[in-house]
Amino acid sequence: MSEGTAGAVASKPSTFADRVVFVLGTRRSGTTWLAELLLSHPQLVGVDVIQVGAELHPRETVIFDALEAVWNNVHNADGEGICSLFPPEEAMAAIRQFCEHMFALGRERYGPTASWFVEKTPSHIFKLPFLASTYPDAWYVHLIRDGRDAARSLVRSPMGPDDVAGAAGEWVRGLEQIERHRWRLQRFHQLRYEGLLADPVGETSAIMRWLGLDVDDEVRARLEERVGREVAKYGSTAAAGAGKWRLLSPGDQAKVLDVAGDWLAELGYLDGSASLPS
Repeated sequence: MSEGTAGAVASKPSTFADRVVFVLGTRRSGTTWLAELLLSHPQLVGVDVIQVGAELHPRETVIFDALEAVWNNVHNADGEGICSLFPPEEAMAAIRQFCEHMFALGRERYGPTASWFVEKTPSHIFKLPFLASTYPDAWYVHLIRDGRDAARSLVRSPMGPDDVAGAAGEWVRGLEQIERHRWRLQRFHQLRYEGLLADPVGETSAIMRWLGLDVDDEVRARLEERVGREVAKYGSTAAAGAGKWRLLSPGDQAKVLDVAGDWLAELGYLDGSASLPS
């Protein structure tokens, strides 16, 4: 790449400058539902759910999963590959251009009048340095769910591990990633699934206002309509709720506590205080 071309890549204006929202959370933490609630606002658009039979399932871009090999090549320590052609900042600018194009295509299809893009893929919680270097100006919303409920739900889903210990381990690794890389995320908001469940309109409205968006009666009405949409249930007929971990066998409860007990205690789930970390 010539110096002139590289400069053009780095200086090209961003279509979604300051207007990308990443919804973060481990699998089965309620991120699909939260993203759907955010899409109630006419200025927010994302890749919407798809109906499969009578159920609504997430449709995700997995864009940073697809680009992970490029990211690794850009930061290749042996100096071979993409990193030998141009510096990392120019490569990241090119990656961002690709993301912007994909987000623009999503906006054109799902909400042409919107000016923001909501990106939600659960595996992105394990790619925070990549996200932060590509979108340092983005807004990051992290949804935490009781790890016992998340583990129970994940192991019962078709894409989950076979045992609750593995599911609990995934929940812990996601929280560890947030703890390790939160400093990279300049705009960061954290909330509880349990709080969202108790007051979905109020919690989602608070996020919208944090983004600087107006929340009027029309938006609240749209939110109310979306609250009842049950997404990604994978055949479960039970109503959404918290505390279903109590249905786990005593042995499985012990396995979850063995893996995730420290985090559950720190977050207040074991004593009922459920305080958010500072």
